[in-house]
Amino acid sequence: MSFTKLATYLKEFLESNALEFLESMIEVLEAMGYVDDEEPEEEEEDNRIHFYLTEIESQRAREWIAQKEKEKAAQQLTKLKELEEKKDKGEITEQEQWILNSWSSHRWQFEKGMPYNGAIGEAVTYKISPTSLGEIVVLEYGDERIDVTDYDCW
Repeated sequence: MSFTKLATYLKEFLESNALEFLESMIEVLEAMGYVDDEEPEEEEEDNRIHFYLTEIESQRAREWIAQKEKEKAAQQLTKLKELEEKKDKGEITEQEQWILNSWSSHRWQFEKGMPYNGAIGEAVTYKISPTSLGEIVVLEYGDERIDVTDYDCW
């Protein structure tokens, strides 16, 4: 068989199978609601409220959060070392032993300045208050708070 004849057969095979494949894919997509020959429906109105930090607010927030996380990690590492000392002396309570067991696996994290904030985090709370001039952005980290609002852009 010549190369040309083989190429022709291959082309016909691919064209027939490709067409069948595409037709079956269109059927599947139509059944799933992805392909529609009708006019597209109007998009639903997005009723969510979106707030965006300015570049300055975002930078201030990142810097403050990084500082607070380093402080918290240092506190956690100090507490971990204290618990280890208490354990060595045999003065550790059951609750402290539980904390020690839980935190021991996070030592590397504390040493790198990354605190343990629990399974779902919740270390930082963003409070955004819209005004007629712009948004006031306040961050809370534990009991501490900072206003990172870029009042100059108002």
